[in-house]
Amino acid sequence: MGFRVDPTRDPLEGAVRAAARQVDAAARTLRAALRAADVAGSAAAVHEARKALRRARSLVELLRPWWGREDAGDLTALLRDARRRLAGARDAT
Repeated sequence: MGFRVDPTRDPLEGAVRAAARQVDAAARTLRAALRAADVAGSAAAVHEARKALRRARSLVELLRPWWGREDAGDLTALLRDARRRLAGARDAT
């Protein structure tokens, strides 16, 4: 999945929106898999959620010069920790 910059909007705002969509997609995917109670579907959902979190983290890293080292570092740490917490579910399947 690629990201495009809309020249009519603030690029920082667009990147923040894209990162938020990635995190939202990860949460929706996991919720759907939990409701389905499907082991194979859950493994795929965990994989997709981890990919979405990785994309969001990459966007935050790209924004680091505009956000500031400390704020961007805090957010990347949160996203990294969220991915790590899903590693156990990934390994269990």
